Parts: sequence; structure tokens; C-alpha cells
Amino acid sequence: MPCFDAELMAIDPTTFCLHFAPEVFADPSYSQLHKTAKLRRPTRKYESYCPDQGALKRRWKKFEKNYHEKHDVFFQNKTHATAKEHI
Repeated sequence: MPCFDAELMAIDPTTFCLHFAPEVFADPSYSQLHKTAKLRRPTRKYESYCPDQGALKRRWKKFEKNYHEKHDVFFQNKTHATAKEHI
């Protein structure tokens, strides 16, 4: 299931960590990435390919509105590893 286009994934515009909606955690590959995978900024040569900060903020705001409470309940007892550059 492609999560980004289904608005089931967002990138925190401050930390660049990936966040997924609880609906996709049936697939362990998504649950393993939640809050642990971090989008890597492009190298200097490819800076023009950096994600638009405004777009990330808009998506993040919408994602938080839809899933913030669900995440708090779903993850209250779950510990996450330190974020690592993964993608």
C-alpha cells in the first residue's frame, strides 16, 4: 500500500523522521520505520532536490490533525529506537 499518496505517512518537517498512521501497522515494514527512519537531505550537488519545506509543513499539519490522538493512544507503551538515516 503506497502510504504517502494515501495520506497515511508524513515527514516531520523539523526532524525529517517518518511517521505512519496506525492503519498501516499490519505491515511490519511500516511499523519498523515509524519514528525510526529519517529522510536524508541531498548532498550539496543535489540540493535542488530537497523536499519543499512548505509542502512538508502542510502535510505534517494535516497528518497531525488526523492522527495525533491515535498515535498517542497507539504508542503510549511502545518504545522507538533512535532515529537513523534510512531513506
